[in-house]
This record gives sequence, C-alpha cells and structure tokens, in this order.
Amino acid sequence: MDLFQNLVANAPAIAEKIGVSPDKVRAIASTLQAKLLGQMSLMDAVEATANEHDIPFDQFHEILVLAGPGDDPTSNLGSLFSGLIKRRTI
Repeated sequence: MDLFQNLVANAPAIAEKIGVSPDKVRAIASTLQAKLLGQMSLMDAVEATANEHDIPFDQFHEILVLAGPGDDPTSNLGSLFSGLIKRRTI
C-alpha cells in the first residue's frame, strides 16, 4: 500500500491524532498526489500542499509519518522536512 492509499485508508485515525477532520486528511492526500503527478518536485509539492491547506509543516510532517513508510519518495521524511525548513529561512 502506498502513501496515498495509507492516507485515505487511515484518514479517521490520522485525523483524530492530529486534530483535523478525516476529509482534510483525504484532501491533503489528493492535493499532494495531484501535484506530484503534475511533475512537481517532491519538495515543491509538499510546500505547495501545506500552503494550500494552511497546515504547518510540523503537522503536515506528522500526517505523512502517521501514513507510514513505504516504497515512496516521502519515506525519508526527516531530510525532506529539514530541507523545507532551510528553504523557508533562506
């Protein structure tokens, strides 16, 4: 099961843990997937999705971590998010 399937399948549990609605988790998954399918880089897609859904990076990071690792480019979430934080402070 990939990241997006995990997000959708586990939306209620993820939403409860981070304090948003399951629909918001599903919408975030849909937006991120669409941006990645649109040939956007992973970092750009994550940043754009977080901004579009007005969700802080730490909360967005938690959503992705709770979805679980897999054979997905987002499995290295620590370096991804540290790169985004550096990018925003430059």
